[in-house]
Amino acid sequence: MSLDRRLKVTRDQKFRFDLNPAGPALVALAGDIGNELLAYEHRNQLRERKRKPADLAAFENAVGVIVANLAHFTLFPPEAGAIILPMGHPRAARVEASVPGFGTALRAIVSVMEATGVLRSTEPEIARFATTIAPTQAFRDEVLARHIGGEDFEWRSIGDNLRLTHKDTKGRKTRLPVPKTEEAASLRQDVEAINEWLARANISYTGNMPLDVRDRRLVRCFNQPPHINFPSLSYGGRLFGGFWQRHGWHVRQHIRIGGEPVVEVDYGQMLPRLAYAEADREPPTGDLYAVTGTESCRATMKKAFNALLFKVGTLRRWPLEILDGLPEGWTGRTLRTAILSVHPGISRLAGTGIGYRLFHHESTIMCAVLMRCMAVGVVALPVHDAVVCPASAVHVVSNIMREEAYRHCGVAIPVSVQGGDCLGGST
Repeated sequence: MSLDRRLKVTRDQKFRFDLNPAGPALVALAGDIGNELLAYEHRNQLRERKRKPADLAAFENAVGVIVANLAHFTLFPPEAGAIILPMGHPRAARVEASVPGFGTALRAIVSVMEATGVLRSTEPEIARFATTIAPTQAFRDEVLARHIGGEDFEWRSIGDNLRLTHKDTKGRKTRLPVPKTEEAASLRQDVEAINEWLARANISYTGNMPLDVRDRRLVRCFNQPPHINFPSLSYGGRLFGGFWQRHGWHVRQHIRIGGEPVVEVDYGQMLPRLAYAEADREPPTGDLYAVTGTESCRATMKKAFNALLFKVGTLRRWPLEILDGLPEGWTGRTLRTAILSVHPGISRLAGTGIGYRLFHHESTIMCAVLMRCMAVGVVALPVHDAVVCPASAVHVVSNIMREEAYRHCGVAIPVSVQGGDCLGGST
C-alpha cells in the first residue's frame, strides 16, 4: 500500500448513526428525497411488493439518517476524505442493530440514492476496507439553497455507549456483545454522566473552520486482543467522539469553555510509564521515546514503541508507516534492537500484547479524571491521554490528573500544559 493511499484512508470519517434531521428544513429535505427514492423504485419496478408499515418506517429512518450525514458533511466538511459506511456483508452492514433500516436492505437504499443523484459511493480498493459515500454537488447545492444550518441536526442516544470489538491475528475486527455484568453497568453509567455533563456545557468555537460544537457524545471503546478468547472489558477502553477529537491543537486552541480560552493538559509519555509501572521498574530519565539516531522522527519511534507492546508474539513485519518514517539505513530488526537496548527493564513485555491492558489503565485513569472534574464543576474535554479545559482551571485539572494516575498505578506520571499565555511546560 502506498503512503498516499494510507493517508487517504485515515482521513475518511465514520458514518454517524446517531445523527438525525430535526429542524424543519432538513426534515423536509429528507422527506422529499425519500419520496423521490420511492418514485424511482416504482418507475423502474425495483420492488415486487409494497413495503409493510414497519419496513417503510425503517426505510424512511435510514434515508433520514443518511441525508443527515450527507448534509452535515456538506456544512461541516473534514479536511479531506469521505464517509465510511460498511456494506459488504450483512453482518458488516448492521453496524448499529438498533437503528432501523441499516441491515440487509442498506445496499439497495444506497444504490437508489446514487442513481437519483443524492450521493456517490466508492467501493474499497483494498480488502477489508469499507465502502465510502459522499454528497453530490447537486445535493450540496440543495442543502445550501434550503438554508440548512447546525440547528437542523439532532444527536440522539442510540445503542450502547460501551463498544467491544475483537481483532484476530490477521487484523480483522468483529463487534462483540458487551458482557452483562455489574462492571459494565457501572461503566455505562459513568459514560452517560459524562455525556450529560458535556451536553449542558457552554462550549463554543472562535476559529475559522466549520465545526459543529454540539457534536459531543462519547463512546467508550474496548478492544479485545487476538490472544483473548472470551468477552472482556479489561482491554482498551478509550473514549471516542466529540468534535474536538478530530482535530489537532491548531484547531482546539480556538475552543472556548464558558467563554474562556482553553489549555491542553497532557500526560507525559503515558504508555511507557505505565509499562514500567507494570514491570515494577523505574523508567530512565528524559524522553522515553528517544533513541540515538532517530531524533528527527520521534513520532515514528512512538508508534514503534507502541507496536512492540501491542503485538502478540514476535513482530516480524513492521507496519509500513513505521518503516517509511525511519532514518535511512534502518530496518525493522535495527529498530527493535535499538528500542529494547534503551528499555531493558521492560523488554520482557515486548510481544506480550500488554499494550491493550495498558490502554485500559490509561482509559480508567482518564474516566476517573473526568468524573472528578465534573465533581468540582470543571468542564474537561478528553483527548485520549489529555484533556482540554479552561485556562483558569489548569492547576486544578493538573493536580487531579497527577493524583488519579498515582492512585491507579502507584507511580508519578508528569503532566504538561499546552496553550495559555504563561502556562507552557510542566506543572
